[in-house]
Parts: sequence; C-alpha cells; structure tokens
Amino acid sequence: MRNGNLPPGIHQASLAQIEQMFANSEHRQNLFKGIIKVDLRKPL
Repeated sequence: MRNGNLPPGIHQASLAQIEQMFANSEHRQNLFKGIIKVDLRKPL
C-alpha cells in the first residue's frame, strides 16, 4: 500500500478495523458515522 491503493481483490475487514485505518480526522469520523448507518443488505 505504498501509493495508498490496495492491491486488486476482495479485502475483508471489520468495521472497527476500517474505522481505525481511515476515520483519522473529525471530518472522516463524521463520514464514517454516516456510512455505518446505511444498511447495505437492503436493496434500494
């Protein structure tokens, strides 16, 4: 991840791991809170 991009493929991570890695500012924390409110299992 030298250039900030993940290698191609499916990468499994818990929400806690994603939050720890990417929600590292107040703005990103607010965005993350919005994301976890979305239930992606339900069709739109």
